[in-house]
Amino acid sequence: MRCRDCKKEFSPNPCWRHSWGICAKCRIVNKRRIKSRYKKSTKGEEAELRWRKNPIKKKIDKRYRSTEKAKIKAVERMERYRAKHPQVKIEEKRLGKIYMSRTQGKMRKWWKEKSKNGCIKCGSFKLLGIDHIIPRSKGGGDEKENLQALCAKCNGEKGVKTIDYADNL
Repeated sequence: MRCRDCKKEFSPNPCWRHSWGICAKCRIVNKRRIKSRYKKSTKGEEAELRWRKNPIKKKIDKRYRSTEKAKIKAVERMERYRAKHPQVKIEEKRLGKIYMSRTQGKMRKWWKEKSKNGCIKCGSFKLLGIDHIIPRSKGGGDEKENLQALCAKCNGEKGVKTIDYADNL
């Protein structure tokens, strides 16, 4: 029998209850294509949302992530990501918390002096923190030129946008 998609000869499995006329490799490709098409539809998006909110899903995911197979797949996924996105410094992200905990005291004092102990945008003294002008998620570093003192409210409003409030002074 000839495959309908790839036109190669194959012998159908007698256990299959259908006569699609597709070889095993093409069946896998077709299933993936049909699933991805369904997921993109509104019905598929609603089903995905229901599944994500389901507490049973969280238990299943947690159990799966602890298996050896899942750990290997996670490493492979990370390697593919690093190959596609070399500009993202993954090691810097991982070590960022350690780095910031060591240097945050010095930086905080420096920025409080620089901004006269107030938020650069609104002048508030409440919950003053260090904000990255170019977010770390977009490749910004921890250099003094990339940091500004913002209160928690202004930092939340800024989000991941690249805004330098020092220009407004």
